[in-house]
Amino acid sequence: VPFRYPQNGHVLYLQVGTRVRGPTCIFPGRTSGGELLRPPVKDTIRNKDGGDKDGDNDDKIELVTVPAVPGRLLRFQGRELHAVPRPTDLWLLKFVQGAPDFDPEEEWGRSVILFNTWGSEPPLEVPIDEELANDSTKNDVLCCCRKKEEWRPVVPANSSEDKDQNGRVSAKVWLLGDYRRRGHQMQTVKLEASESLRQALYEEQIVTSIQMFPSTA
Repeated sequence: VPFRYPQNGHVLYLQVGTRVRGPTCIFPGRTSGGELLRPPVKDTIRNKDGGDKDGDNDDKIELVTVPAVPGRLLRFQGRELHAVPRPTDLWLLKFVQGAPDFDPEEEWGRSVILFNTWGSEPPLEVPIDEELANDSTKNDVLCCCRKKEEWRPVVPANSSEDKDQNGRVSAKVWLLGDYRRRGHQMQTVKLEASESLRQALYEEQIVTSIQMFPSTA
């Protein structure tokens, strides 16, 4: 049975500690770790102006980093591979040991609301409360967010791509789930990127598009 994906995934950032970066990292056109090593799904590669264009067969892997900013709402294609590296430079570390800090909350906390929206086919084996769905009083819930017409879309800024392989850094992307879910035998995928990857992971505000490549090591 193939995996079923929501139409869109969402992350609403509520509170972010003063020492937390916690960017959400999205790989457009890739649905699993194994697809990081294969050409992307066509028509899901972004143009420089934020639109889409047909995919090609080069070895570039797009990564979009979205800093955790209180009040920001991230919306992305529900089938796209995404992650939150913790610590922030997890993918750049050769070895990982110990546990990340969680206290105090005002420094290390990261509170978000995650939710999915589905199209004509809802998720399997999730009961729907028809009575609640048809309850007209649900529209009386106090709304604390800005009206949609006041929202501002954010187009990812393109980082300076380093085409010189000698200037690239190694990155090890950790994957969750079993082999079938990962689509890859190992729990990590080795990639390469310019040093701008580190800058994007630690960026506090700007959404950034990074070009990564399969490892040559």
